[in-house]
Amino acid sequence: GPWTKEEDDKIVELVHKYGAKKWSVIAQNLPGRIGKQCRERW
Repeated sequence: GPWTKEEDDKIVELVHKYGAKKWSVIAQNLPGRIGKQCRERW
């Protein structure tokens, strides 16, 4: 589904924390999202 403002804020925060390679780790922090979705969103 569409990304919410909260998810967008969270993904920015998580990428800063983990780096733009750790998509599986980032996705674990975003319920309902998979690494591929996070990477494409980024």
